[in-house]
Amino acid sequence: MGEGEKGSLLYRHGPQAGDDLYVTRTLGDSLLGFHLAKSLKGKTPSPEGQFLLQKHLDPVPRLREGKILADRKMATAMIDVSDGLLSDLKHICEESRVGAVVRADQVPLSPALRSLAPGGPGEAWKWALRGGEDYELLFSVPPERSSDLRALAKEWSCGVTRIGSIQPLADGLVVRDESGPVDPAALMGYDHFA
Repeated sequence: MGEGEKGSLLYRHGPQAGDDLYVTRTLGDSLLGFHLAKSLKGKTPSPEGQFLLQKHLDPVPRLREGKILADRKMATAMIDVSDGLLSDLKHICEESRVGAVVRADQVPLSPALRSLAPGGPGEAWKWALRGGEDYELLFSVPPERSSDLRALAKEWSCGVTRIGSIQPLADGLVVRDESGPVDPAALMGYDHFA
C-alpha cells in the first residue's frame, strides 16, 4: 500500500509500439543466489557466490531511479523485476495491449552470474530472463527520449541497458539471441496463479 501524486504515477500500461525497453543494473543474480543458498550446506561461498547471496538476501529496489523517471515523465511504463524479466514484461504487454521483442544477448549480466551459472556462461542469460526478486526496473522510453535517458543514467551507479523494444500486439512477445528466436514459454518466471 502506498500513496502518490496522481500526475506523477507511472503505471504498467502506456507504452507504444516503437518505445525502447530498458532495465537497471543486472538480472538473474537473486535467482542464482537462491539456488546457491540451498546448496551451500555450511560451506563458505566464493566471492562471486557471496555477491549472488547478497543480491538474493538484501536486494536494493531502485526507488530513487523510478521516482526520477516518473517525475521527469521519461518512461511510458515501468515495473520492478520481481517475478522475472519475461513474466513482468508480459504484465506490461497484457495491460498495454502491445507485444515486445527482447534481445537476450543484450540483457545485462553480472560477472558472478556469468562465472557460476550452471551450464556455463552461454546459459547465464536464461537465468536473467526467468529470475525474479532482483527488484531492478524494467521500463519503456520513447526513442526521442533515449539521449535524455543516457545522460541521466550516467548519474546512477546502477546504470541502464537497452534490451529490446515494444512491438504491435500482433507480433507477440519475442525473445531473440545471437542465433535467432527463442521460445519464451520455457523462460517465464514466477506465476502467481500456477
